[in-house]
Amino acid sequence: AGRNPHDAGMKKRALHPLPAWDEEAVYAAFDAEGIKRQHAHTLWQYLAAHPEATTWGDLDWPRLRGLPAFARPLLEARFAVCTTTVDSEERASDGSTTKLVVRLQDGHLVEAVVIHHDGRHTLCASTQVGCQMGCTFCATGTMGLHANLTSGEILEQVAHARRVAPVRAVVFMGMGEPLANYHAVKGAIEGLSDPQRFNVSPERVTVSTVGLPARIRQLARDAPSARLAISLHAARPELRRELVPAARENALEELMAAAADHRAATGCGALVEVVLIHGVNDSEEDARACGALLRGAGHLLNLIPYNPTEVPHDYRPPAPEAVARFAEVCHGEYGLQVTVRKEKGGDVSAACGQLALGGRRAGGGAADLEDLGGPAPRRPAGA
Repeated sequence: AGRNPHDAGMKKRALHPLPAWDEEAVYAAFDAEGIKRQHAHTLWQYLAAHPEATTWGDLDWPRLRGLPAFARPLLEARFAVCTTTVDSEERASDGSTTKLVVRLQDGHLVEAVVIHHDGRHTLCASTQVGCQMGCTFCATGTMGLHANLTSGEILEQVAHARRVAPVRAVVFMGMGEPLANYHAVKGAIEGLSDPQRFNVSPERVTVSTVGLPARIRQLARDAPSARLAISLHAARPELRRELVPAARENALEELMAAAADHRAATGCGALVEVVLIHGVNDSEEDARACGALLRGAGHLLNLIPYNPTEVPHDYRPPAPEAVARFAEVCHGEYGLQVTVRKEKGGDVSAACGQLALGGRRAGGGAADLEDLGGPAPRRPAGA
């Protein structure tokens, strides 16, 4: 696959030390010193089993059986168990979310949210500092793009989250456009699903995108078990281009064709997300456009009432009746599977679309996000 234009123009960050969770970097260092790669898995298995270990001094080195003695000084000189630190941790008063502000080693801040639901725990992880997609209702979209995270930094969010709760699912719905940082996200998915690392079922990993068609197709090849979520937000092309400026680069038909190809390759429909905004995209006309676009496509529609946040628009949440009518039209008239996301963690700004560093707001945040890794819309036999 060719290089995606959204990957270009971002200066590569020079990290020192490197994250110990960064597979490529550890393999390269071990290869150069003649250390077998299997010893990297010994290290990762130990770190995954001991989330309390945040420095090399915290490790019980004799328990890393088989690790060559000269691997330790190499690791201590060039890598760190955690290159990031938790700047702050805040739990919602209802206990539904825990917001983590994570400081990267070069001073950038990202936010991650652990979502607690019926004894299950999901991490909403960030993949970039800021975002260049420019969605008008999303606080992150007002920041612009400042940096891409490495796969190791993404996985460190999982390590931090597991000190809060036993996370069993991960959704890439935090800061950034995951498919615009594709290589790092692919590496993070591999680390998540590795039984000797985080051992998260691939079906409990969800990648959300505003729609980069080439990367959607590549994701189907590279991570066919991972769930795909598409940030649609409007089924009328002109309105979608207004709400999602990045949509100007890819026609809606091209996005839906890529989603269809992804479903054909994986047998699994996408989660299609629509943030409903009062008087903007919550009318019956919008619902019928959405129903017509998605009818028969085998995707699941997820409606998200808008959460007020720091954007330069006078956006307001939709009336509950409008949300109910939108769902009724899409399901009753067009046969779509429809869910409505429940907001959680609002008092610590841990609700969908509110993530932005300037105002210390966090993204993710919905009780039903935990269920994204469950059974997905599957392609009927013969379809």
